[in-house]
Amino acid sequence: DRDWPVFAAHYAGDWQKIPNGANVDAGTIATYVAPVWTQNDGVWLVRTSDALRIDPQGRVQSWLAERAIVTTTWRFGESELYFYARPEERAATATDIQPAFRLPPKMARLPLPRYRTGDTLHLFLYWNPPPAGPVTVRLYDRDETTRQEVLAPRPTPARNGATRQQVDVPLTADIPPGRYTVRVQASAGDGSPVGAEVTVGEVTIVGRRAGGEIQGSRGTYPLDAVLGEQIRLLGYDLPRPVTAPGGTVTLRLYWQASGPVQARYKVFTHLLGETYNARRDNFLWGQQDNEPLENQAPTTTWVPGEVIVDPYTIPVDPDAPPGQYRLEIGMYGLLDGTRLPVRIDGAPAGDHILLEITVEVVGE
Repeated sequence: DRDWPVFAAHYAGDWQKIPNGANVDAGTIATYVAPVWTQNDGVWLVRTSDALRIDPQGRVQSWLAERAIVTTTWRFGESELYFYARPEERAATATDIQPAFRLPPKMARLPLPRYRTGDTLHLFLYWNPPPAGPVTVRLYDRDETTRQEVLAPRPTPARNGATRQQVDVPLTADIPPGRYTVRVQASAGDGSPVGAEVTVGEVTIVGRRAGGEIQGSRGTYPLDAVLGEQIRLLGYDLPRPVTAPGGTVTLRLYWQASGPVQARYKVFTHLLGETYNARRDNFLWGQQDNEPLENQAPTTTWVPGEVIVDPYTIPVDPDAPPGQYRLEIGMYGLLDGTRLPVRIDGAPAGDHILLEITVEVVGE
């Protein structure tokens, strides 16, 4: 509901949307998806972050994938683009570039001239023929120092014409603002370089602070938790641990990165009760998931050593029964949804953190 007007403004062709508020089930798919599938040789699916509210289980994707001969995927931050080929003839051309497509004068197309620290540069390369081995993309500053390097696997060759390859270059917080040159190096099947590096363009990176507090604060309740390799949860505040059904729980988390974070992660905050929630099919009675600082401080923008004070206002289910509740905290990948492993006081602790201070939900 939030994203489709943006899509409609950029795409002039015909398309079908899953309506806002729809409960995606077999009936929804039969009404909105199946007709498009049966009437075409292929189906493109655009999935944005807002789609998680309507189809959190990815039922539309699963339905199409079960019937498609070939599926291709492109990812752009929280948005994803899928293509599902139905007959053999269309599957054979799934990776081909449309004949009318105008190739760039160089081997690459840089989407934007300017980026902010913490963004991702989605670089598209065009090969004819593609290299036999992996591809290296490097970012050089004015002193010819390599500031970022990404090794991408060999692109899947198209059946006809040029081969398109997407390479995502994270612009992490350790890359200072300035003007940078993007170069590409092809390699042979054994990984050895083939030819010289090719300059594909220049980009400007504009600095952006994460927006946290440069303090030594660890919150009212200190912790020693490490998520993944670089992210630490120093502690938390729970100003008012008493609420009511339909109310909210205010929580502040104190994060710190020990080094540059290469990927963007979302924080999950779950309110877990002792009573089973039949409507959700789990013990969850409240939840707020987003990137830190209400999506304003992606983990890739964190300056090592800086303390990020990250607030949450967790809505409590109106049907939550009175009793004691626990808060479950963690992070998962923005692109793949995989949770980061957790270590507490140096010991492995699964993929989440259960806060010691409980929340009490009281009735009227």
